[in-house]
Parts: sequence; structure tokens; C-alpha cells
Amino acid sequence: MEIVNCIVLNLPEAKIISPANNAVFSEGEPIYFEGEWIDLEDGYLNGSALLWNSSLNGLLGYGNLMNTNELSLGNHTIKLIATDTSGVSDIKNVNISIAKTPAELKII
Repeated sequence: MEIVNCIVLNLPEAKIISPANNAVFSEGEPIYFEGEWIDLEDGYLNGSALLWNSSLNGLLGYGNLMNTNELSLGNHTIKLIATDTSGVSDIKNVNISIAKTPAELKII
């Protein structure tokens, strides 16, 4: 039996620190995104190796830290996609909701 060259690639391990799963935000409220990831071959990934995406708004940005206050109303699946230099990816998801800001109550 002959063993041919075999390369074992390890998945980068992505983790979403924030926002929390099932968090609810008001329309226009700043939302802070933080993720971490490590790849056994490449070490810590950063920059364009880490992509944030929303199911409603599409591409949100790159890197381990970012924020936005411009997400559409509704339920979003937020994905953090970590891709190492070999093109191997890990994807983590959280679900968040953006709710209409309640009208201000004025007492006369």
C-alpha cells in the first residue's frame, strides 16, 4: 500500500463576541461587532480575512471590530466568515432584530 502526499488543513475557528444572539436594537442605534478567530496554520486572522455579512443588508465590513447604525428594520442573520490563506473558511452566525424606534411621548 502506497501513501500519497496528504495535506491536512485545519479550519480557522471563528467566534462572534458581539452582538449577542437574539439581541434587539432600536432603529438607528449603534451596533458593535466584535469577533475573534485563530487558525492553526496562519495564527490570528484579521483584516480582509474576516468578513461581516447581514442577510438583509449584505456586506457590512471587514476585520475583528466594526460598528454601524444603518441596519434595515427586521430580523437579520449576521455572519462572520473567517478565511485563512489556504482558502478554508469557518462561518459563525447570530440573529439580531432591528425594531422601529418608539414615538416620543409628550406630556402637555
